[in-house]
Amino acid sequence: MAKAAKSKSKTKGGYYAVAVGFRPGIYRTWPEAQKQTDGYSCPKQEKFPTLQQAEAYMTKHGAALYIASTSARTSSEHSTHTNSSGAPLRQFKKGKKRSSPFDDVPVDEEHLWEVVYTDGACSNNGKAAHLALAGVGVWFGHGDPRNISERCPGDQTNNRAELIAIIRALEQIPPGSKPLLIKTDSSYSIDSVYNWVPNFLAKSQRLLDALEEKGERPTPAARVWKTSDGKDVKNQALLHYLVTLLQYRKRVLKQEWRLQYVKGHNGEEGNEGADGLAVGGARMGWVEEDDWDAKREGLQDQIDGTFLAWGDREKERAKEVGLEDTDNLPSDAEVNADSDADEWDFDEDMLDAIDPPSPVKKEPPSQLLALDEDEDEDEDPFADLTEEQLAQLESPARPSGST
Repeated sequence: MAKAAKSKSKTKGGYYAVAVGFRPGIYRTWPEAQKQTDGYSCPKQEKFPTLQQAEAYMTKHGAALYIASTSARTSSEHSTHTNSSGAPLRQFKKGKKRSSPFDDVPVDEEHLWEVVYTDGACSNNGKAAHLALAGVGVWFGHGDPRNISERCPGDQTNNRAELIAIIRALEQIPPGSKPLLIKTDSSYSIDSVYNWVPNFLAKSQRLLDALEEKGERPTPAARVWKTSDGKDVKNQALLHYLVTLLQYRKRVLKQEWRLQYVKGHNGEEGNEGADGLAVGGARMGWVEEDDWDAKREGLQDQIDGTFLAWGDREKERAKEVGLEDTDNLPSDAEVNADSDADEWDFDEDMLDAIDPPSPVKKEPPSQLLALDEDEDEDEDPFADLTEEQLAQLESPARPSGST
């Protein structure tokens, strides 16, 4: 007699909690849980031996329990399989997706980290340059000489101020023995680093590689990152420089880092301190835009040189900051919408006291060259000397004591 074929869908014990996925919930079989995570950007799931542990995990990650009916709950608790529709044993409302793939560092463990708070602030966010005022704040502690309060350079928006605050912290902090924890209230910045930029970089590189294979020379437009709906990504130069700074710190300086979200204006000392510094920075005079591309290229040269010296340049450069890329790109509304989380207003007297931004006039190269030549002629150090003095300078000095 032929042996009965073994079932390939054997159910194992346990509870599969999917906190972040297409349909958050607790499942009794891995195939059903896997359907909720495969192809989802940055899913979070874990298996537990008891239902109570699985529910605690879901609550920890911000999922709110939703139960359609008591009878449905009771019957499903005693079943070892999901129903024919694949519904979870416990259904959860889909909350806001966690930006960071890491759990928050507990407060009682922060002494093991180098902790810094960053923040950006903007008045009249998203309005014309002569109306908006943005500032940058980096807070290490009360009276700490490393604290930074400065005007946001270039375009005045809240998202730019948030990114530049993190950049300034990374530029300021020397490598140390402790890992670096940067606490920010900007979900946009955290999403950019952990979720969006790695995808933009990977897909941009694939496009450039495809053009190279065809023998076509990439145009500048081909290097511009695109959202899922084909729009240009704002703040690309800033974002590219930021992730290069993070790569440099981890790969070259060998210091681990983490970005962690903190709720803004919620009484946390460091966040309030960074916010005050950012508001103070917005009251300062206009600052012209940095050349972020030049900064990134200089830093990338250092990274490449270091990897080349180590003999593993290609291997190291292939490692991108954040998670592995997926096919999920953010939309224009997600990545290009500017946050009003730190929107605040000046009164009329404050606005009058601050210099509005003025347009930067760039001279043509020929005029710049002419100016340089004139300056060289005016700076002749011998122009005021007499012929006799010039002759003395030209004749060699005699050694002392000679006749």
